[in-house]
Amino acid sequence: MATADTKPDEAVTMEASDLECPVCSEYFTDPKLLPCAHLVCRSCLTSLLQQKTGAACPLCRCVIAALQQPSKKNRRGHDQDSQEDVQTAVDQFPTDESMAALVEATLTLSEQHVCCACVDIAAASLCLQCGDMFCGPCTRLHQKQSLSKHHDVEDLDSLTAEKLAAKRRIICDTHSDKMCELFCPTHGRSICHLCAASKHRECSDVKDLEEKTEDARKVLADLVTSLTAGEQRVARAIREVEHDLKETDRCTQEAKREMEAAYDRLEKALKACRRRLNTQLLNASSDVTSDLTRKKSSLVNGRVKLTSHKNAAQRMHERPVQRIDMATVLKTRVDDLDCGDATPKVNVFRKMTLAIDEAVLSRLEKEIAELGRVDISEEETPKWRFNMNYSRCIELSNNQQTAENLPFVGSKIVMSQDPMKINILYEVEVDVATSRTKPSLHIGVVTQVPERCPLDAQQLSCAVVISPQQVVHNGWEVKTSVGAGLGRLKEGSRVGLWLDKRRGLHLCLDGKQQGQIVSDVDDPCYAMFELGGFLKKITALPVTRVDQNGKLLTS
Repeated sequence: MATADTKPDEAVTMEASDLECPVCSEYFTDPKLLPCAHLVCRSCLTSLLQQKTGAACPLCRCVIAALQQPSKKNRRGHDQDSQEDVQTAVDQFPTDESMAALVEATLTLSEQHVCCACVDIAAASLCLQCGDMFCGPCTRLHQKQSLSKHHDVEDLDSLTAEKLAAKRRIICDTHSDKMCELFCPTHGRSICHLCAASKHRECSDVKDLEEKTEDARKVLADLVTSLTAGEQRVARAIREVEHDLKETDRCTQEAKREMEAAYDRLEKALKACRRRLNTQLLNASSDVTSDLTRKKSSLVNGRVKLTSHKNAAQRMHERPVQRIDMATVLKTRVDDLDCGDATPKVNVFRKMTLAIDEAVLSRLEKEIAELGRVDISEEETPKWRFNMNYSRCIELSNNQQTAENLPFVGSKIVMSQDPMKINILYEVEVDVATSRTKPSLHIGVVTQVPERCPLDAQQLSCAVVISPQQVVHNGWEVKTSVGAGLGRLKEGSRVGLWLDKRRGLHLCLDGKQQGQIVSDVDDPCYAMFELGGFLKKITALPVTRVDQNGKLLTS
């Protein structure tokens, strides 16, 4: 099928699947053009409209037509005029005669090639006017006869369905033996001379069919050009949406990293607080435990002494006559033990508590709940544009984002409006390039303000200019192939420059890094593009961010 790069005057190569109806998967029969510009057979369209109201295209699901529901019912409750309504609706869709001609030509070429005049002799040619196939001798005879010597006879080996369809002559609907040579604008039909003299005698402005065909061809050529430009705009818009999708993904991942970092920070602070409080708790517990342990040990020792003295006193109490003197000794020792103060009082020891400020804890919980939020703000896709100081051989359009090479002799330089920023890719796309030779583009940077910068590449002293064969840096030429791809550009190619944080200049072709060109580029600097003779138009693309490793974040 035709692509976005197809020119109006170029032949469109059709695939076999392009000739098949998406409903019945057979070759088109009386193909009808739907509002979405897709095709279906007439019978298939009739079936679709009969099955349900608001039937949709089988390819893109666009609604085909909304039939008005008849109000009259027959005895069985069925719509009386439903069939007529469907046929009327089907007739409102135009028939794609070009597709019908292609199908007919394909079927003609797929038939067995047999000479129409001979018996079982293979045909070698086809008369485009007669539609008959001839062998070699019959072809020469056909071309010598007075009635057919001016007919177009094509070799079957080289004849394509597209060429046969383009040469197809229109047969008059009324007179099947006559070719249509006139067109009636009143009825919008192609007619023969007999119809013009009879049925269309009173119709005004009946014109030659070739003339009307040429007018239609010009209209269609303009349509193809306009639609191709529209395709390019939509494709560019799709790339911008894809850019936004990837940017959204990048922002999401970056936000996740920030969220995880904040969480880790809080977790680290909480863990540190837990360790600090746990250490304080253990230290306090150890101090209190040691104090109590010492107190307990002292009490146990005192109890042992008390018990031993009690036992001794009991023994002596049974036999006081034998050890009268010992009573005095035991009493003196017991008095020294301070037995009256030996009972422990737990409440005199330090009480250990953990002081958690509930007000602070509640405030922290509230502040953590409000620590972060997700905001979605409308932000225009970042763009850059060319400076208004440009060569007279260049014309800017599209809000200074498209530069067109005019057919004049002279320098053809454009520069960026604003200085280049770090880790931002300034990229252009080749919109139009002639096919006579490989178009080339010289690209680089200038360190002069564009408004005061000379528009002649030979006079750019403070600049870096990259060409397919060399790099010129401040007047010094270095032979290198790093920019070889600049000499092999085609429509749709992308070329860009970016600066790293050390102000190293890098080249990028079709999203692939070509390496660093020079280092220590002066600040400020501006992107510069010089269009070669066969490079007709370039457009500035939305800027792309580059990470610290040189990876395009949105490519």
